[in-house]
Amino acid sequence: MLDKVRRWFSRRIPLFYRLLIANSIVLILWAVFGTWIVIRAASNGHLPPHLYIAMVGGGIVVSTALNFFVLKLALRPLGEIQRVIQRVETGDMKARVDTEQIGDRDLARFSILFNEMLDRLEQNAETIQRDREQLRRMALAVLNAQEEERRRLARELHDQTSQALSIMLVGIDTGLKEMPPSIAEGHQQLQFLKKVATQTLEELRALSRNLHPTVLDDLGLLPAVRWYARNTLEKAGVRVEIEASGLDDRLPPEIETAVFRIVQESLSNVLRHADAKNVSVRLSREDSRIFLEVQDDGKGFDVQEIRSSRTRNLGIVGMEERATLLGGRFEITSEEGKGTKVSVEIPLQWSENG
Repeated sequence: MLDKVRRWFSRRIPLFYRLLIANSIVLILWAVFGTWIVIRAASNGHLPPHLYIAMVGGGIVVSTALNFFVLKLALRPLGEIQRVIQRVETGDMKARVDTEQIGDRDLARFSILFNEMLDRLEQNAETIQRDREQLRRMALAVLNAQEEERRRLARELHDQTSQALSIMLVGIDTGLKEMPPSIAEGHQQLQFLKKVATQTLEELRALSRNLHPTVLDDLGLLPAVRWYARNTLEKAGVRVEIEASGLDDRLPPEIETAVFRIVQESLSNVLRHADAKNVSVRLSREDSRIFLEVQDDGKGFDVQEIRSSRTRNLGIVGMEERATLLGGRFEITSEEGKGTKVSVEIPLQWSENG
């Protein structure tokens, strides 16, 4: 019964007038009670101090209690709205205000508008999420197509161009054997052509391996990383330490390719820019996640400056995109004179649909 009266009172009388009525009642009661006390004291000829203190204290207590009760009832709907806002902040886009529990007419209208706003936000969030997933799938498709094109080019360079140069070298060797020793100039020209052809063949094979190393397809991520580190940094005199754990089984091809490309870009940056003496590469597989850390003792750099540069941060952007497209995390930390560290974390279970 009391709840029905409260709801009727809340629906019929706005919050402002409820507070006005409550405070008016307090003032009227205080005026009546105070007048009665004054008249009684006047009839007795004096106003005892304790009666005066009781009158003032009682008025304060009654006024405070009544205002507290009225405000608590009146502002209860705001607590419900606040709880909904907190749920939305935590990511619950389905949270809505129960307008049936809102007694005040003005707050009920506000709650309806608030729910409509949340409906529009949810629709916009779903649209943004769909667009983001579509862009992610398109980016993955582009990266996969790029890797497939690299694989095709590497295969053509190895199977066709390299074979043609090998045949040319065999012909040059045959010509050198059959050419009379008296033709010294001819021997010199053929020796020069052989040198050029041999150098070109080595460069083509190196280009083919860099485009898409066959060791990555044949043996997996860890052997490919060791091969690349040995053929790049160690040949340049940089000491490389590789640590690995939990990589006994093969990883999904997309993840192996992404991690290898991040390692490749990191080590290339070390060789080109870091002026480092020591590099450590750590690979580990833990709880369905792959972790990568590449750290050097080079000269370091200002990360924010490089990220803000449109021409010098393409390598960092490429590494970050490869990690985030697979649902992973990429972080690079560096300080001038204290080296650079690249950290990557990628989940092993993922889907193109997110």
